[in-house]
Amino acid sequence: MEQTQTTSPHELKSFITIAREAYRLCKANIHALALLSAIPFVFVGGVQAIASVVDTYQNSSTTYLATFGIIALIFGVISFILRVAYPLVIVRTIDSIHNAPSIQTSAGATEGVDVSVMPATIPAVDPHALYMKSIKEFFPYFWVVLLSGCVLGASALFFVIPAFFVFAYFSFSTFTYLFEGKRGIQSLVASAWIVRGRVYEALNRFLSVGISLMFLGLILSIVLHIITTIALGSFDFNGVVADFILSLIITLFIMPYAYTCWYLLYRDFSVGVSAEIDPVFAKKAKYWAVFFSIIAGIALIAIPTVLIAAIASGQIYFTF
Repeated sequence: MEQTQTTSPHELKSFITIAREAYRLCKANIHALALLSAIPFVFVGGVQAIASVVDTYQNSSTTYLATFGIIALIFGVISFILRVAYPLVIVRTIDSIHNAPSIQTSAGATEGVDVSVMPATIPAVDPHALYMKSIKEFFPYFWVVLLSGCVLGASALFFVIPAFFVFAYFSFSTFTYLFEGKRGIQSLVASAWIVRGRVYEALNRFLSVGISLMFLGLILSIVLHIITTIALGSFDFNGVVADFILSLIITLFIMPYAYTCWYLLYRDFSVGVSAEIDPVFAKKAKYWAVFFSIIAGIALIAIPTVLIAAIASGQIYFTF
């Protein structure tokens, strides 16, 4: 997709500014954001716990194993649904906080939750209502997630370098679904419309957020493994304990922060963008979205088929 000028000149906020705003917002509301993030984690943990029990007692009776298998399946389905709904839940919550009344803490007028303001009133969070509302949108939103995944997956698999630009163009599809009412391919087209002409700026900010959080995760992993090794000695499960604590920190704190940065970037890039998408641009964006979706569909069919054929012909074999 070619670079064109934005509808209205707008000086985008720097990565540092976005990071600070996201930090202040999350810090003031971490109890609510962590609670919402913990709900899918509980069911994911439940599936893993049941799998461990089944693995430990795999020589038990068939009835015993079948019972745990059914429970694991139920937990797995619930976990999958909650994980699909989670982005809608967390983004809706962040949006309600961002648009809440604010108090000025330093000179200078700002909009929303900026580095100089803090929320004066925190909207009440009802996890049940938020998740139920988002679960009711499971199928239309899952279609957006599936399309986005296919487009990004295919571009990354076959066109490694362009994949970064594809990601930059289509990364706001969740937000165009939520706040602009776009569905399916149109959510990707609307995302590309917001980013057009500023793809390098978008890529710079996305990479900055992603790399900084990956670096933070790496540091935390090293520190936790050192601490658990010192505390637990050479026990076999010290690595498991460290990984569990790390996944808990990522789920409760890093994920909400990442979505807050993503949300603030969407709001920043959306300023001054016309709601009317240029038909010529829309046609090109839709073409690329459909193209990558088809490539992904072919890959999903072709790769397993080739593997099965290779295994059947003896070209690939497994040893246990």
